[in-house]
Amino acid sequence: MKMFLILAVLFVSLGAQVHAADEINTGKQPEAGLVQGDDIEADDDIPAKRAFYGTTSGGGSTGNGTIFQVTDSGEVTTLVNFAGLSEPKGSSPVAILIRGSDGDFYGTTYSGGASNLGTVFKVTDAGALTTLAEFTGGISGIARGANPTTALLEDPAFSGTFYGTTTHGGV
Repeated sequence: MKMFLILAVLFVSLGAQVHAADEINTGKQPEAGLVQGDDIEADDDIPAKRAFYGTTSGGGSTGNGTIFQVTDSGEVTTLVNFAGLSEPKGSSPVAILIRGSDGDFYGTTYSGGASNLGTVFKVTDAGALTTLAEFTGGISGIARGANPTTALLEDPAFSGTFYGTTTHGGV
């Protein structure tokens, strides 16, 4: 329900409406803000649309969160449904996506992955998701860490190199 309150505020300024039935498809509980993507190309009769991307930590077809696109005209499209615990895609993305220098989006999931301790992923604006890393260490202090909740940061000097933090484990 939280998503619809937030999206409703966004859509009011954009002149669209949101319906509670959309939760099944688009997810619920957005924990972070939106990131602007490229404008969606215009057709002969349809003007270009501005696209924004975000995540929900719950809802979607599996209840494990989504990555979605929303346009300035209020159209919401689910791009990724996270598969769940112990799945390579991960589960429960809670941090904001970032736009990499390559134009793709990067983010983390709080849980899921082989050890159910979170993942780092890349997703295209068309919804093709690639898991880049899976966290394997947690509360016991293993160096790899577990359960990321903050956004990644791309090193401007080394394109494609990202840094982030986890809530458990690590050095």
